Amino acid sequence: EIKDGGHFYEVLEKPDGHWLAAGGYGAFIVELDASGKELKRWGGKPGPAGLGFLFFGAMHPLKDGRIVVANWTGHGAQDSEKGHQVLMFAPDGKLLWSWHDPKLAGTIHRVTVLDDLDVTVPFEERPAGSRNP
Repeated sequence: EIKDGGHFYEVLEKPDGHWLAAGGYGAFIVELDASGKELKRWGGKPGPAGLGFLFFGAMHPLKDGRIVVANWTGHGAQDSEKGHQVLMFAPDGKLLWSWHDPKLAGTIHRVTVLDDLDVTVPFEERPAGSRNP
């Protein structure tokens, strides 16, 4: 059982066989080993003052261990004002960066970082140097 778990939004398998899970209303990301043991945690309520950690949705782990996550803030028209919409965490759990523009973005639940984007292949993201056969 995962402390404060429930309403998980996304689970991703890492190359090392561990799992990353976005904890939804718990507003955290957790890394689990193959047996389900918690190894590391990013975020968690209440979060830093003024950032409004509410619901961690989709996440995008980067090659260097940083993780970018969408912080969904609600269904209402004004809910985007409740918290920062995109967060970036360091591998050690420290919050590195956040973005908040309620007029431009509203509430969001998914974020994708276009790292290693191959612009010669439309609509696909692949590691640098790889090609479709």
